[in-house]
Amino acid sequence: MKKLPARLPSLADAAAGLKRRISQLGASPGEAPFELPQTPFDKYYRKKLLNKLDLRLVNEKSVLEVGCGAGDLLRAAATFQPKELYGVDQSAEAIELARQYLKGVDVDLDVAPVSALPFPGQSFDMVFVMFELQYIPGHDLLPVIEEVCRVARQWVVLIEETAGKVQMGNGLIYRPVELYKAAFKTQKFHLRQTDYLDVAFSRSLFSGSNQPWQWLRWIFSPLLYLLGFPSSWMKPPFSGGELPPSKPAGQLQKLFLSLSSGFDDILPASKGITIMRFEREKLFRR
Repeated sequence: MKKLPARLPSLADAAAGLKRRISQLGASPGEAPFELPQTPFDKYYRKKLLNKLDLRLVNEKSVLEVGCGAGDLLRAAATFQPKELYGVDQSAEAIELARQYLKGVDVDLDVAPVSALPFPGQSFDMVFVMFELQYIPGHDLLPVIEEVCRVARQWVVLIEETAGKVQMGNGLIYRPVELYKAAFKTQKFHLRQTDYLDVAFSRSLFSGSNQPWQWLRWIFSPLLYLLGFPSSWMKPPFSGGELPPSKPAGQLQKLFLSLSSGFDDILPASKGITIMRFEREKLFRR
């Protein structure tokens, strides 16, 4: 199996940034558990994602998350009493943060690359892979999928950004669902269900580098200025991962989120954040 290009610098930078944000909130590395800093959009998006995942299915199952990061999904899964819960990430710093965040949770954590998972074949009833394969170059994708399928006894739940055709941007590779379907089929795993996270409208407002906040400021800034509001009211965060620069900015994001979420429900997605459930082929059923 080919060795994958390391993603440690970007993951380490993200983990270091998270540690700085935690420090700013008054938590020290030795204090645990702590809450991950979240914007109103983060909380909204996370709630919708967990509802779509239906983590009740992990009850009494052996579960692994590949690329677990700080352990947010593992913490949610633990509340549904899995038989076993494991998380791996190739970033040592991410695992260090996960150990703090998951203090008191019955979970085993280890540093391991997705290309070489330290488990025997078919060790887990369910394997979650969230926002991991979209970083993998095309020539390394099949070996990684082979490794993920090797340790899965029955189910692989894949959450990735998808698109109608292969595209690259923002350091990610957006692939069609059909491409993942064909790749997993080579390992005798079949796509049983596909769900799209309906947050596209809100996401266009509250995350990413190209946002339409300019027109919002242009329309409302004169009125807010005349009413004596501070300028921070028109400075919502420019990324879903950034904390609001002020409490009023966070309140403003929450206010507009209550309006934009309605459009998410009436404008169903056909790409973007996608949940794909793959099942191992059974002898008498395809």
